[in-house]
Amino acid sequence: MAKKGLLVLVIAALVAGGAFAQIQMSAGAGMAVNFGRLGGMSISDPKTSSMFNHVGFGGFLFFDATYAELSLGFGGGGVNQIDKSDGKTDKEKWGSVTTMDIGLLGKYPISLGSVSVAPLLGFAYNIVVGMKDKDGKKIEDGVNKSDFNTFRLQAGVGTDISINENLYVRIQGLGHYRFASKFAKDLATLSKLGGYGDKVKANGGFGGTVTAAVGYKF
Repeated sequence: MAKKGLLVLVIAALVAGGAFAQIQMSAGAGMAVNFGRLGGMSISDPKTSSMFNHVGFGGFLFFDATYAELSLGFGGGGVNQIDKSDGKTDKEKWGSVTTMDIGLLGKYPISLGSVSVAPLLGFAYNIVVGMKDKDGKKIEDGVNKSDFNTFRLQAGVGTDISINENLYVRIQGLGHYRFASKFAKDLATLSKLGGYGDKVKANGGFGGTVTAAVGYKF
């Protein structure tokens, strides 16, 4: 029994060692463009909604371990408010935000020679660190920036293009669903208290991210 147990441990160690040997560590930096709906609230009757859209630009660092990618980004961009009521749509600039983004992606790279392609699936957390109104003035009084933080699920595809043995270019496209922020939930709560009850819903929103980066394999 002891010999069998030892044999199992040896086999397990060999399998784990083989899996670890296949893991390639790398790190890099790049630029990102993200866009989509930040969320808001809607009323089913009368059909009314108030949503916030965002387009942002920024940079990020990433650490890669073949089957997983951890990223830390920093950027910002404008926010538009879109109100719909009685079949009419009003759009106006709400302001802008500066954010920090922490993401984790699982991936399965498929080698095609000097190019590899990988399906991507993961999540990210967006932290608002600064806000300005439409006139460019900082918003600080009476606002808790953390109420605008959001969690999102994301999926997409990425491509690595080798430059040489160590350097490569990474391009990724991700679609995401962003869950409703505390700010959106508070808007919905106020509308419920205003007499709309269960007709009110806090909304998240769909969007996407496109990134381009340069990485270095250790």
